[in-house]
Parts: sequence; C-alpha cells; structure tokens
Amino acid sequence: MGNISFLRQWPTAHLMMLTALMAVAMPKAVAQTEQDETVVRTLSDNDQRRYRYFYLEALLQQEREHFAAAFDLFRHALEINPNAPEVHYELAGFYFMLKQPEKALACYEKAVALDPTNNNYLEYLGQMLINRKDYARAITVYERLYKGNKSRTDILQLLYQLYGEEGQYDQMLDVIDRMERIEGVSAQTALTRMQIYDMQGESEKSKRVLIDLVEKNPYDSSYKLMLGNWLLQNGHTKEAYKVCQGVLAEEPHNVSARMLLLDYYQATHRKEKRQTLLRQLLRDKDTPQESRYALILQATRQLKDENTDQIMAIFDDALSVPQEDAGIYLVKAMLMARHDFPRDEVNAVYRQALAVEPDNEMAQGLLVQNLAEEERFGEIVDLCKTSLQYTPDNQQLCYFEGFSLFQLKRNDEALASLQKTVELRDEESDSGMMSDCYSLMGEIYREKGMNKACYEAYDSCLHYAPDNVGALNNYAYYLSLDSAADLQKAEQMSLKAVQKEPDNATFLDTYAWILFKEKRYDDAKTIAERAIASDSTLSSVVVEHCGDIFYMAGDTDRAMEMWQKAAQEDEDNAILRRKIELKKYIEE
Repeated sequence: MGNISFLRQWPTAHLMMLTALMAVAMPKAVAQTEQDETVVRTLSDNDQRRYRYFYLEALLQQEREHFAAAFDLFRHALEINPNAPEVHYELAGFYFMLKQPEKALACYEKAVALDPTNNNYLEYLGQMLINRKDYARAITVYERLYKGNKSRTDILQLLYQLYGEEGQYDQMLDVIDRMERIEGVSAQTALTRMQIYDMQGESEKSKRVLIDLVEKNPYDSSYKLMLGNWLLQNGHTKEAYKVCQGVLAEEPHNVSARMLLLDYYQATHRKEKRQTLLRQLLRDKDTPQESRYALILQATRQLKDENTDQIMAIFDDALSVPQEDAGIYLVKAMLMARHDFPRDEVNAVYRQALAVEPDNEMAQGLLVQNLAEEERFGEIVDLCKTSLQYTPDNQQLCYFEGFSLFQLKRNDEALASLQKTVELRDEESDSGMMSDCYSLMGEIYREKGMNKACYEAYDSCLHYAPDNVGALNNYAYYLSLDSAADLQKAEQMSLKAVQKEPDNATFLDTYAWILFKEKRYDDAKTIAERAIASDSTLSSVVVEHCGDIFYMAGDTDRAMEMWQKAAQEDEDNAILRRKIELKKYIEE
C-alpha cells in the first residue's frame, strides 16, 4: 500500500506558532490535562465566568498570532476547568508543534473522551495515530467516524487504505461493499475488488469479476481487453487470444487490442509476427504517442546493444508519421550518442527535434553542448539566436551565446548576452556556469579598460566558485599589474591556483611574477624554473617574465637567454630589444 494522505491539514494557527512557543518556559507543575483519568466536577458560577474569560482571551490571542500568550491562557483555562474538551483540543496543536507528540496525543484522546460525538476531535486523533503509524487504533477511530455518518465515502477510502496497511483483505472487501451501498456498483469498485482477490490469490474470483463486467457492458471493448490482459498475465494464452480476436473482429483498428495481440505474440514466442505487428503499430498514425513511447522502450530493451540497425529501424518506423512533440527524436539521439554514432548524425536528430518543437529546452541544451565541445562557435551563435526567440528566458542559451561570441571576438555582443545571463540568475542557476559567465565579463571589461567593473565581475565569479582556477590566476595577474597595494591579495589567489594545478606553466608564471613584484626574487626564480620545466612551449610574454626574474635574482646570463628567446617570437617588442641591448632589466 502507498502512503496514506490526510483528509485535512493542521490548522494554520498551529503551523505558525513554533517560533514563538520555543521561547516559552514550560512550568514545573504538570497540568491536569496530562493526567490519565478524567475528573468530572461541577464549576461554580464564578469559575464558569473565569473559565469563559480565559478561554475566549486565549482564542483572541491565538487569532492575533500571539501564540506564547495564547498557550499560557489555554493552560490557565484548563486549570479552572480540566474537563473542557475544547481546551484539550487546542493544546494538542501546541504540543504537536513543540515536538511533544505524546502530550499532543494525550490531549486529543482526552478531548475525544470528554466529547465522544465531536467528529472534528475524532478526525484529528485519527490523523495523529496515522502519523504515528498506529494503524490499528486509527481504524477504530475512523470506524467510529463512519458510524456517525455513513454517507462519508472519504472515510471509507481512508479505511480501505488502513486495512490495506494491516493486510486485512476481508475488511477491505467489506469497505468496498459499503462504498457500493452508497454509490452503487461501478467499474472502479469492481476492479478494486478484483485487485484484492488477486492479493488473496483468489484467481477464479478475479476472473469472475472481469467476466461480470464484460457481460454488463457488452458494447464496451475496454472491459473485454481488461479480461484479455488478465488472462494473458495469468497464463491463459488461448483464452486471451480468443478475446483479442473477438475485439479485432468488431474493431480492426483498435490500438489496445493490437497491443494485446503484440503481448500475446511475445508470450507465445512468435517473434516474426510480433516484429511485423510492432512496426505496423509504430507506423500507424492512430497509435497514441504514449503507446508509441512504450513500444519503443519495450523493443529497445529486448534488443541487444549490438543490434543498432534494428533499433534505428524501430525509430524510423516511429518517426515515419507526423510527430506531436520532440520526445522520440530526443530518445533516438541520446541512444545514438550512447552507441557512439558520429556526432554530426546525432546533432542532425536534435535539429529534427527542434523543427518539431522549437521551444524544447532539452534539445536546445544537448545540441548546444555538442557544438561547444567541437568549438563550433558560429553555429552555436546561430542556434542560440533562433532558440531564444522561443525560450527568451533560457539562461543556458544566453550564456553559450555570450561565450561563443567572446570566442569569436565579438565582445560587445558577448557582453550583452552575458549580462542577460546575469539578469536571469536565481537560486537554481548552475554555480559553475555563473562563475564562468562573470569571468568572461571580467575579461571583456579588462579589455575595455574598465578595471573597477573587471574586479567586481571577478569578485562575483569567485563568489559562485571560489576554486575557479582560471579566474583566480587572471584576477591575481591583473591586480599585480595595477596596484602594489593589492599584491598580498594577488599572491594568495595565485598561490591557490598553483596549489590546485601545480604543473600549470601559466599559473606558475603568474605566481612567479607576483613574487617578483614583491621583490622576493629568489622565490620568484624558483617558481620560474618550475614554469620552464613544466612547458617547453611557453609564450613570449612568459619567457620575458622569466628573463626579468632571472636578472633581478642575479643570473644575467640566464636572463639574456630568456630575453633573446622571447625576442624571436616578439620582434616588435621595443622594450624587450632595449633590455637585450643594455643587458639589464627595464621596468615598464
């Protein structure tokens, strides 16, 4: 049995009181409401007036959401009149929210004991017992509720579930009988009865229920097909086939009957007939899309992975009719990707999916990711511009459009797309994507000379992903160029990047350069040596930095070697030529 859903929710006031009540100190004295026995006594006129005053004042404070005060007033009212069921009921909600379920249960039980005919009290007691999975006692409570109002089918539905939880099948059948006395016999109650018989192992009774439904509804083929399915599942293949053929004789194009026949061929190992009928069903425009999905799933599971030609033939059959949505195209494309089909062929299927359903975000996202992996930035821009007409708030597309435009050096357009990505951010935004988005914005702002905006972008970048090593490296490098006051911050970020990727020559160069700016020349030289050892294809900028570091560390010969090597790749660098001519470092 599934989880039992409550008929009602807790009162709003009960749900709102937790914060206020947690500050209330529980008194040392135990109130009379927590006693097991019920003491009945007559109140004097004065006590009646006092009780009524405190009870009504408690209700007023509760209505005003002054829950701590209400709680105290209810308890004081109970001290005056321990036999007031309405106060026990109200206090139960407070104890429940104070995470004192035993006291809450005791209060509900006391309220019911004092006012046994109050259905509201009974229902809350029943709900409390269900919440505690005390189904046996809950059954007793709900049977009392039903006895008080035998027209309440909602109570019967809950009793049906409770008896199911307890495995009491005869009582479940009794509940069905009671439902039918109220609402009459229906197909639904009959089928429910059949399910119970199945759980009891009473197959003949189950069969009889279905036969009765067929006889009472001779012109409704759905009941005949239910019977046919039941017969097939229970091994009565010949009878099932007879039922199926009877339906098809009257309704040759009945899809459900043809699917039953398909299952019959499967059960009787008639593979060729099954395959022929399967392909007919997939190509039939009258086959519901959900049935087509089920057929594809079943067929692909049965075929071995190596039978990709047969699997693709099944998809071709399914896609030979006009499609309502992109679903089957997506399943085909993902299956092709799993079987390592050429990426262009997979992408072609994603494009077919978008032709049918241009606002399908899954197809958009999978296609753009495939294109990004192959660095087909122009195609990504075209795809994003088209798709964003249908899904303008697709943050992923905005980001990929901006990223691709940046790679194409169309930075003004890239910045606009990245800013739109930021505008669309929310709590569910991917932190890695947002970090990369801000990192790209930082690069664009840097190129535009907007250093303040650049730093703000990098700060946001690192907020989303503190370990974004590329951003840590770039941000640190820019700080080292712009401000001696920020060298300590730059060093910390650069060191973090190096610790994450200790063999990254670019990161090592940045770290060495910052140490150089801090006049820690020997430390800088050690790191520069590591950068050179890590990569033999260093850029001219990195090689020149190494020369500067070696010079200031007292190794002029090694500095000249590095400068001359850098000059081979950067012939127009006037300052570099000057360093070589003078054989000394020149600060830029």
